[in-house]
Amino acid sequence: MTKKESNRKVWIFLGVIMLLVLAVLFTRKNDDILVSTERPAFKDIISTVSASGKIRPESEVKIFSEVNGQVTELLIKEGDIVNSGDLLLKVNPEIYRTAVKRADAALSSSRSSLANSKARKAQAEAQFIMSENSFKRSTSLKESGAISSSEYESALSQYQVADAEREAAEESVNSARFAINSAQAGKAEATENLSRTAIYAPQNGIVTALTIEKGDVILGTGMTKGDELMRISDLNVMEVDVDVNESDIVRVNLADTALIEVDAYPDRKFKGIVTEIANTATNSSLMSTDLVTNFSVKIRVLKNSYADLLLERPSSFSPFRSGMSANVDVRTDYMNNAISVPITSVTTRTDTTTVGKERTKKEGDRTDEEEFTLVFVRVGNKAKIRLVELGLQDDEFYQITSGLTEDDEIIVGPYDAVSKKLKNNMEVQLEE
Repeated sequence: MTKKESNRKVWIFLGVIMLLVLAVLFTRKNDDILVSTERPAFKDIISTVSASGKIRPESEVKIFSEVNGQVTELLIKEGDIVNSGDLLLKVNPEIYRTAVKRADAALSSSRSSLANSKARKAQAEAQFIMSENSFKRSTSLKESGAISSSEYESALSQYQVADAEREAAEESVNSARFAINSAQAGKAEATENLSRTAIYAPQNGIVTALTIEKGDVILGTGMTKGDELMRISDLNVMEVDVDVNESDIVRVNLADTALIEVDAYPDRKFKGIVTEIANTATNSSLMSTDLVTNFSVKIRVLKNSYADLLLERPSSFSPFRSGMSANVDVRTDYMNNAISVPITSVTTRTDTTTVGKERTKKEGDRTDEEEFTLVFVRVGNKAKIRLVELGLQDDEFYQITSGLTEDDEIIVGPYDAVSKKLKNNMEVQLEE
């Protein structure tokens, strides 16, 4: 066989292949679409709200000092178990003891001043009585003409001066009493500050954070925020603090149950219950430029869901640590044996078809430009629009409350065909 004849056979073979390909392509109409279908199913639909957050103790206390000073004694370390009332640390008390002594001295001085003021008052009252009697005698003698006007006026002046001195002595006594009250308050404050140099545990728990060491100088909370010294946490009750988007928060209610996935335990889920729902957004500041609005939701981790992790462990052990990452699915609603279709089969279209116009006319408040919710059902070799109303939704399925029966053949894919390409009465072919 010559080379020319061989090339001719090759070209003939390629031409036959091309003709076969073209024949296959043109055996289908240009507008036919391959689709996959399935029947609506009766399923249990659980509506959930998903969120992520951090695990922390439900009861956690931050410890601050109310006084400034150097830590002279530190009686605990991180991880220690403490009981309410246990001594945690001491701040150098010397300057506060000196303050108590000064307050004591000021109180004694005020009491001495009060005694002196009372003595002066008694002397002023005695002088006043003498001047008053002398003035009365001078008045009688003046009326009988026995003394001159100058003598009478001298007696009157002495009487008035004695009266003023008596009143001044009375005010001095009152002032001394006020000084005593002030000194007593100063002593009480100094004594209280001295007592604050010893810091005690406010609750039972575990020291989960310790930021100081013996010898550190700490800042109290007198005029500023002060230094956080440690945290005491009750690890017997843990919770997850998650941020829920504003579009989902209205579906979450107190006592809703939840499934919790903790990154540290990838192969299991824990149970929880919603205990708190914030009424104010976490970024509610008027100056906030964050476009995402979230609300804090707290979910208690139920202890019976991790009881196996506590076996043969000390009573203080907790499988969770503050700050662990967690994902939560809050179960907000439940429907048993609901007629359902895959999420991929539900789409929207603009009201331009005959079915859509009938829907618009019936509702009266829609326009041809608005979108409506639908699925496509396969009838023969055509796709038909079926308007539906949706109920609950989970990760895979929508509940259909109206518009379908269990005998309908729903077009579930491919996704781009359902979402964009399919139209009412369009011819389709079923994928094998």
